[in-house]
Amino acid sequence: MFGYIKVNKGELSVEDQRVYRSFYCGTCRQLKKLSGIKGQMLRNFDMTFLAILLSGLYELEDVVEEFTCPVHLFEKSTSRMNEATKYAAKMNILLSYYDVQEHWDDYGLLPKKTIANLFRKQYQEIEKEYPRQTLAVKRYLMKLSVAERGNEKNLDVVAGLTGDLMAELYAWRDDQWKEELKSLGFYIGKFMYMMKVYENVDKDIARHLYNPLIIEKYNQSDKDFNTLVRLMLMSMMSEFEKSFQRLPIVLHKTILNNILSSGVLHKYDDLQQKMKKKKF
Repeated sequence: MFGYIKVNKGELSVEDQRVYRSFYCGTCRQLKKLSGIKGQMLRNFDMTFLAILLSGLYELEDVVEEFTCPVHLFEKSTSRMNEATKYAAKMNILLSYYDVQEHWDDYGLLPKKTIANLFRKQYQEIEKEYPRQTLAVKRYLMKLSVAERGNEKNLDVVAGLTGDLMAELYAWRDDQWKEELKSLGFYIGKFMYMMKVYENVDKDIARHLYNPLIIEKYNQSDKDFNTLVRLMLMSMMSEFEKSFQRLPIVLHKTILNNILSSGVLHKYDDLQQKMKKKKF
């Protein structure tokens, strides 16, 4: 959806990098099974994290396969697939189905109806299988639209909408881990939204688009503004790390720890560097 929950490869062992890549490839191949090559275009790091998280928590049995990837024709790739990668791929399609309807046509890439039709069949199947998650996405987009039209200035309120959405998607099963997964998903969702509006604040100012950070951007120096955003992001990181540590995860824990404690902050630092370069 946003692509902010990703690994910091520089701080991962070679073996953990290999496992992480196999989950990324596994989720991508699940997308192809569900929706063909067009489905693979939807892949993102956020859903790869969800696949690894659920695989680790439920200690699922993986199907590990070597295959030839069209992007890397001259080397063998490895994919890791299980019920969690399948679920993550379906949530990827569910989110993207609405995302393209709400945003892609804004930039004149393709008519809204044309894009939606590409995934309509898969969406309808997912809606039947996961009605709770589908309803959460519908409610999210409705509430977000109301907030944007009303020029809601409270960042915590608007970010909480993405938090509520991700809480429902993280709660895969109705079991003893549901509430803790919802807590984890909520704070990760808020973090994702804050990263999104931070990355886009200058573009949104130029295009006269809604962004709840614009007031803070105008009222502070760049240094103070960046410090404020970093503090807010660190606060969200603290909350989702607490939820994560309460889950009895052993399998793939070093990868998950890397993403939650290093990878997401590494992504923020990358954004800051890009912003500085644009000013020179």
